Amino acid sequence: MFDSLFILNKQRRIIIEKHWKSIISGSILYDFNEKADTEDEGNIVPFTPLLNGKYYAAHIYRNGVYLVAILKNEVLPIMVIEFLEHIYKTIKSYFSGFNENVIKENFVTIYQLLEEMVDNGEPSLTEISMLKNIIPPPTIFSKVMNTVQIPKNLISGKTPLTPSKIPWRREGIKYNGNEIFIDLKEEINIIQECSGEDVNDTVSRGYIKGTLLCDSKLSGMPEVRLTFKNSRVLEDQSTSFHPCVRYAKFLKDRVLSFVPPDGSFKLMEYMLDVSSHQNLPVYVKPQFYIRNGEGKLDVSVTVKRTNGKDVEDLKVNIGFPNNIQNLKINSITGVNRFDQDGKTVLWNIGNVMSNPAPQLFQLTASFTNPENVDLNEYEKYITVNFKLNMYTFSGLKVDSLNVVENYSTYKGFRSISRAGQYILRL
Repeated sequence: MFDSLFILNKQRRIIIEKHWKSIISGSILYDFNEKADTEDEGNIVPFTPLLNGKYYAAHIYRNGVYLVAILKNEVLPIMVIEFLEHIYKTIKSYFSGFNENVIKENFVTIYQLLEEMVDNGEPSLTEISMLKNIIPPPTIFSKVMNTVQIPKNLISGKTPLTPSKIPWRREGIKYNGNEIFIDLKEEINIIQECSGEDVNDTVSRGYIKGTLLCDSKLSGMPEVRLTFKNSRVLEDQSTSFHPCVRYAKFLKDRVLSFVPPDGSFKLMEYMLDVSSHQNLPVYVKPQFYIRNGEGKLDVSVTVKRTNGKDVEDLKVNIGFPNNIQNLKINSITGVNRFDQDGKTVLWNIGNVMSNPAPQLFQLTASFTNPENVDLNEYEKYITVNFKLNMYTFSGLKVDSLNVVENYSTYKGFRSISRAGQYILRL
């Protein structure tokens, strides 16, 4: 997949470099830095050719740190970006944080992790729970022992790993109390073009991204069976599974049957298309008028039926062109705040209690356009944020969760849905 990995600080100086197929000089980063200097920080094109296409650089930027993979051959960019994201999440999980200081303080362990996670440039052992059994996360005690050079086998307190037929789970796992928790998270992303007074329900781009997370603390080699209500929403959609899932059984019976890794992991991820606001719990309708040097914006927010769940932290952010003047805002419900420098209005509606009937909230803004410039040439937008607990946009729900083992298990499930990129362009 890639030949070398460079971890850089915010100033793009090398903190760690690791090579697999061949050693690539850090001087290649001059070309990367030159491209980075022409872009805003953190907004560099994530996959870019270097040295006239002789190499390629894929990168992510997290908490002031760049992870830059150098490739000699062009591959599917999303594969490299996704693996870099997994490396970032693994380091963050190991050290309960990810920044320049964390990397400098734990560079020896990070080198060990990269040795296990990457084999000849290809992903190898990526399961965090297995990595933590091979390379124990550092503790204050182990750091002190390392400084006085006491052998690790005298202080680790861990028994050697027992070989397992299942690559993501080791043998001999035991817990005094057995438990498994499932979190279903969905995020709605919508971009809608609203031209002046002409507003319709069609979205130019919309999808729901769902993630099923599992936290397993179970003894032995248990089989877990999970069934869904309304599983038909997953048909003909983009769905990916953890390797532990018996995919053939899911295709046949729509049952997730698996022997889970130990600890936290992503069990399933899916994406569903959204073509209109019809079935969404929050609907925003703007109307934008401009006549004779004066303008008006009416924004109505409708909270529909939410199956008895409250809409929490409902916020609407409105961006106006910089050249407007005399902006006046009026809303009966919620609190609005105007940022003069950024010409943005934050309308905080807050929590909306569930109600069988739709609930309507309105905001009106008036302004002047003294120079009579064409405001259609300037960026105008509305973004919406909210969340709902124990609710899903898609209607997908967990029906049953069973553990096939000869011990009692504590089981828990919750779901949360929130707005991601919910954007209306005026």
